[in-house]
Parts: sequence; C-alpha cells; structure tokens
Amino acid sequence: MHLSKKAILLIAIFLTTSIFVGSIVFAAAQRVPTSDGSYQDWTTSNGSGTHYTQVDETPCNGVSDYNFATSTGDRDSYGISLNHVFGTATITSITIYPCAAKNIGNATTIPEMDVFYRFNGVDGPNAGNYIFTGTSTTPVDLATTTFSGLSLLQTSTSTLEVGVVLSDSASSTGVRVSRIGVEVNY
Repeated sequence: MHLSKKAILLIAIFLTTSIFVGSIVFAAAQRVPTSDGSYQDWTTSNGSGTHYTQVDETPCNGVSDYNFATSTGDRDSYGISLNHVFGTATITSITIYPCAAKNIGNATTIPEMDVFYRFNGVDGPNAGNYIFTGTSTTPVDLATTTFSGLSLLQTSTSTLEVGVVLSDSASSTGVRVSRIGVEVNY
C-alpha cells in the first residue's frame, strides 16, 4: 500500500495536532456567582434573602453591597455556573478571588477568613488565611487562593460552589465580603 505525499502530510498534521491538543490546559474566564449556595450563615447588607447578588459584581464595588459575618464558623457559599463546558471534563484547579474587609473598624481586633469550594455537595478544604488588621471597612481585592492538584470529574449534572468561612471573628468584629470570583481550570 502506497500513500501519497499529501496523505502522509495530512496524517502527520493530524497526529501532531492530536498530541498537542491533548496537553493543553483549558481555563475558563473568571466567573462570578449565579445562585445562592448550600451555606447561608452570613447576613446581607441590604436585608435581602439573596446572598449571591451581594458578591457578583465586577469589579469589587466596596461598600455598596456585601455579606457579613461576626460569628466564628459562619459559612456562606455561592453557586458557579459550569455550563461553559460541554460533555465531561476534569477540573484540575480552582482559583478564588475574594474582595473583603473588616466588618467593624476596631483596630485592636484581627478577624480571619478562609475560602473554600464545594463540588457535587462535598466541601473542599478551607484555605487562604486572610487576616484583617487596621480599621478599614472598605473591601479590597485580596490575594487569590488556588486549590491545585484536583481531579474532579465534571458532568452535565455537576455543581460547583465557592464560599467564605469566618475562621476567627475577633470579638465579633467580623468580616464583610463584597465580591467573590472564581477561575476553573481543566
């Protein structure tokens, strides 16, 4: 069987492309919440029962709307749409972008907050160790927290939430979150 030069070239291009595409990491653009999640311990700044609308702005809007907590252990989580991927995919990392500050500007107390993800109803670890010093109550963009080395199989029925947990309320000073974004890598 003899193949023409054109057929050999097409086969080579196909094999090269298949190998190259297999090694690409796909990242979705930074996303914001689209629904309330499983945890709703924090209080909304405007008394609304809808938590995710307080933290879904781009960019962070500071003191306009936010969720806050003053009790250690309080959690709030927000649903993230996964419908940007068709079929199945493996999530390899989740990066969370919080915008937060102290809830009460008391200089002598130092509250702490962590972020987490929740995939298909199972909580991931708490991480970030965000420590709030000073007296400012105006939320600012904080350093990101990345959960890497994941192998989460996403299907058409998968759910993803990202959230915040008040890990130390510092005598009820608490924390406010004005925005939370997430980037999902495949």
